[in-house]
Amino acid sequence: MMIGLRLAKLLAFGFGLVMTSSSNAADAPRRKDTMSVPTVIPDIPSIKDFVGKPLGTSDWISITQDRIDTFANATGDHQWIHCDVERARRESPFKETIAHGYLTLSLVPVLLAEVVAVDNCETVINTGLEKVRLSAPVLAGS
Repeated sequence: MMIGLRLAKLLAFGFGLVMTSSSNAADAPRRKDTMSVPTVIPDIPSIKDFVGKPLGTSDWISITQDRIDTFANATGDHQWIHCDVERARRESPFKETIAHGYLTLSLVPVLLAEVVAVDNCETVINTGLEKVRLSAPVLAGS
């Protein structure tokens, strides 16, 4: 499945971020293949002015079986519903393997950089999540 990110949903999840001032958003690393243009917030104090406003959407990212298998190898989570294609077709209610929930969440930083950038911000540190629910599976290859 291709997944993208709307920042409003990200903020609704309660992602905790710590930002420190210094450089420009234009210097932040981004995917080379992206077509999205992030909303640029001029500085950290201005973030509050954007609460509740649409900021844009990210490009899509393909969730392939290879990506799922690579994540499984990195984490040691080889549950059949993620990695065993034939068994998933037979036994899974989804009839396909599904991405790990944490794989989906691990893509947030990549997608977030496509949606919003904060100028005069040198460091962003993820401090956690609140009330995150994975409401639907992400199927491999869809």
